[in-house]
Amino acid sequence: MKIQWIYQHRQIDGHFCNFASDFSQFFRKDAKLQKNSTKTERFQMTIMLKVQITAKLGRGPELAQHIQPVPIDNEIDGCSGINVYVNTSNPDIIVIIEYWDSIQRHRDFLSNLQDTGSLDKMLELSENVNRTYFIETKQ
Repeated sequence: MKIQWIYQHRQIDGHFCNFASDFSQFFRKDAKLQKNSTKTERFQMTIMLKVQITAKLGRGPELAQHIQPVPIDNEIDGCSGINVYVNTSNPDIIVIIEYWDSIQRHRDFLSNLQDTGSLDKMLELSENVNRTYFIETKQ
């Protein structure tokens, strides 16, 4: 099964660009393919989190070094991968796309990072952090 999402992203300079991405790899964990099965495949609900961080002026490259991508298969409870992107026209803008099986799992993970001080350096380098949760749509 191939799943493709097309979404629109507004760049900082006001231009709109369309991106298409194949996200079928994010469902491999949950898909149970059975030989000769007539049952419809069911997937666990997926939460996509978009985190946009605006670094303090000129600190984007330093901030980006502190944020590491996480592969699909990992040890983080409820996480199905984290990707990190730097804006090509403004390196002080970083976007993190995360995949979770629930909002609560992400909040628990974030709380743990805050409790251990793991976010201190990131917050020191950041001017603004904006988190937006998205839920997978079914057709």
